[in-house]
Amino acid sequence: MNTYTRRGLLAAMASACLITLGSAAAQVSTKPLSIVVGFAAGGPTDIVARVVAKALAEELGKPVIVENKPGAGSTVAAGYVAHGPTDGTSMLLVVPGLTGAETLFPNRKYDLTKDFAAISLLGTSPNWLLTPVGSDFKTAQEVEKRAKAAPGKYSYGHGATGGISHLSSEWLNAVKKLDILSVPYKGNGPALVDLVGGRIDLMFDQPISSESFVASGKLRPLAVTSAKRLATYPDVPTMEEAGYPGFVVEVWYGLVFAAKTPETTVKTVNEALARVLARDDVKSSLNNSGVTPQHSTPQAFQSRINGEVERWKRVIIDAKITTQ
Repeated sequence: MNTYTRRGLLAAMASACLITLGSAAAQVSTKPLSIVVGFAAGGPTDIVARVVAKALAEELGKPVIVENKPGAGSTVAAGYVAHGPTDGTSMLLVVPGLTGAETLFPNRKYDLTKDFAAISLLGTSPNWLLTPVGSDFKTAQEVEKRAKAAPGKYSYGHGATGGISHLSSEWLNAVKKLDILSVPYKGNGPALVDLVGGRIDLMFDQPISSESFVASGKLRPLAVTSAKRLATYPDVPTMEEAGYPGFVVEVWYGLVFAAKTPETTVKTVNEALARVLARDDVKSSLNNSGVTPQHSTPQAFQSRINGEVERWKRVIIDAKITTQ
């Protein structure tokens, strides 16, 4: 191949790449895109959003910014996107707490199962059941045994009413008919402080925010809520292995548009996210945040949302959980 032919081939390849990128960008709004997060900057959800936003901007060739709109268990952010533009400029980062909010906040101005167009799941993360190293509980099996022998004696903490930590605890109560007191905090951070200090007995939390306490010998993980054991803590059993059949709970993250967003826009962003989540730099960043990247079809993600709305509805009603 002579020099001129090689140059022509390279030019054609570069042109094809630009056309592909331009075609993808053309399927979404010409305006900057935003990912709306229902929590303050700096937390796990915000970190996931910023990792994805940076890479998605590179894939689409246009800015993707993160907007933080905390309040009312992320329902403020959800309402903002649900009633916002349908031109594909605004996405909502959905987390499990929003599926519980469907029951906890009956006066909200949107319906998670009807007012959004699912794009894709982004990733999942397990929780684990923690206790202070000096507590009565040495295994997860002892939680049921001791709690039944002393109803009302033990307590668990959680950072937000209706959050996944809270709902997991209430589900544990319901599954084994336990009477473990719920102690709400203004965030998981203060709850962890009291757990380390022995002022509460149990707590479900993500390893990314509590692993340092485990590594330093202050907290003991009794079991993980994932379907499989953690590679980094292979000696910690799953909740199912510990005698709680069907007790699998994942923290997950995903993106949705407002309903009536064009299907071509949803398809374009979904395909871009598939490329984003396959990138080594993105996988590394998410893994470092305790999140396993996971792409899905829009239909599969919507099915997951609908299923979790029903799952947590039963728990909330049975446990008589309210936001009052």
